[in-house]
This record gives sequence, C-alpha cells and structure tokens, in this order.
Amino acid sequence: MYNPTLRLLTLLEILESREKIGGTELAKKLEVSLRSVQRYVAQLQDLGIPVQSTPGVGGAYQLKPGFRLPPLMFSNDEAQAMTIGLQSLEPLGLAAFAPARALALAKLERVLPRSVAEQVKVVQDAIQLEPSPWLVPTNSEQFVVLAKAVQTRVAIAFAYTAFDGSNSVREVEPYNILHQDGRWYVIGYCRLRNATRSFRLDRMQDVQLLEGHFVRPKDFDARAFLRQSLPFAPAPWKIEVWLNLPLEEAKWRVLPHKMLLEAEDHGTLLRCGSADLEWIAAMLLSLNCEFRIRQPTELIKAFEALATRATKVVTEHQRVL
Repeated sequence: MYNPTLRLLTLLEILESREKIGGTELAKKLEVSLRSVQRYVAQLQDLGIPVQSTPGVGGAYQLKPGFRLPPLMFSNDEAQAMTIGLQSLEPLGLAAFAPARALALAKLERVLPRSVAEQVKVVQDAIQLEPSPWLVPTNSEQFVVLAKAVQTRVAIAFAYTAFDGSNSVREVEPYNILHQDGRWYVIGYCRLRNATRSFRLDRMQDVQLLEGHFVRPKDFDARAFLRQSLPFAPAPWKIEVWLNLPLEEAKWRVLPHKMLLEAEDHGTLLRCGSADLEWIAAMLLSLNCEFRIRQPTELIKAFEALATRATKVVTEHQRVL
C-alpha cells in the first residue's frame, strides 16, 4: 500500500501525534511486520530523531518528550499557498527577507513529492508579482521587533521623522501592523499625544521594547482607523469637494484609502488632505463628472495652471501640424 519512504514519514507523523504507541498497533497501521517497524524506527534514530522504545510484547515507541519536528508533508494547496506567500515578500516591501525566502523555498522544494513540486513550479512561473511604484522598503530586523511588540502587548519607544522633516521621540502601545499602498504602518496609542495614531515604519528609527505590558482596546479595528485617518494625514491643504456621483461609483473611481467619501445630497462628499493641489485638480477632472469645490479656494488656481499647460500643448500641436 505504501512505498518505504512514505511509510517512514507516516511513522514519524504517528509518533508526533501519539504520546506512546505499541509496536503491534504500528505494524497494523503501516501494514508491515514488527521487524519492519523496528527497522523503520532504527532509520529515524539514524537521522537523529530521538525515538525511544520500551520493552514488552511487540514493544512500545514514543518520541523524546518535548521533541517536535515541523510538518514534512504538504498538500498541493498548502505548498502553493506557502510559495505564493514567500513570493509576496518583495512586493510588500520586505525584500530584506530575501535570503531567508530563498532558503525557505529551497527547503520546501526538497521535501515536496515530485508531482506536487512540479505543480508548484508551474504556479511560480505563471505568477509575476511586481512591486508597487509607491513601494517603500522596510527594515526586516525592525519589522520583527514591532511584530513581537504587537504579539506580546509590550510598548515601544522610537525616534520618528514626520512628513515635514520634524523629529520626535515617541512611546507607543502598538495594536497592529498594517500594509497599505506600498507602505507599512503601526497603529497604536501614542503616549506623547495621548491619542491613537498611525506611524510609517520607514520613518521610525531605533525601535526599542519597553518594560511592562498594555491592554489592547477590545474590538479595536485598526484597518478602519487607518482608512479614516490616512486621508487627513498632516498636509498643507484640506480638500472638500462635492461630486455629482453616487457613493458606490465614487468609491470605484477614486482611491478610498486616500480620500474619505460620504454620501451627501444625491452625490458624494470627498474630503482629504494634500500637499499637491494640481494632482487633486487632475484627479477631479479624470472623474468626468460635475463637482463643486468647497475648500480650499486655492484649488481654483491649480485648475488654471492645468488649463494653461493644456492650452500650450494644444497650441504647439496645432503649430506642428
């Protein structure tokens, strides 16, 4: 029923799942003789796996207490999921994990049955994950420290550089780490500001774990907080424009994590912060709908600048013709 290699792996899985099992029962499960069970046990011991035996009729076997091996057998779906996950590290700004990624893929390939390995290779060749043009790389060591802080509910201290170049030292109780639009963020309670804040990982330096533990707010939705706060990240201009578009269509046409959209007066109210009014003006024109500017009035000048450049392009094109 089994080939010898599969029997050996099955024996290992049985020993990992049972505190102790008799030789006779093992022989039945593996469909072999007691002598073959003894031979397979000896092979595992030769590989450095601490299988212990006890005397008796047929004997009994167990792994040394506390000894565990990572799973050696993966289904097709499991192997493909792990492969795609490892391939996703670079597009997520975690290219610093590249050496570990390559080693993990190599180990995975070695333990997979040939048929599964071939299908995984097909998936690897078919899927090309390209990093976002807005991708910001993240330090792997710092990422691991932050993940540990989130998991163990330990506060952190770090130096932070804001968007305007100002520097500060923060102590934060980190609730979650999130990836959004090519950047990693830590969401947590800032002791300096006495409020929940988001911080970009690429702007954090010298992250240190502090003493003591904190209590994470029950049912806190970090993704919802980031979605609400990102559009109003510190910026020179506060934008408020009414769009003659249904809310659902507006969500489809604009970047919802960059702008806050709310239904209003049979249309949609768009609000956000921005340092580039001409980019906002170009984006509004691309929506191909009527809109009304509520603030800032300087946005009108951005439209005028775009109109001037557009007129220049048309004029030069007509001159060439």
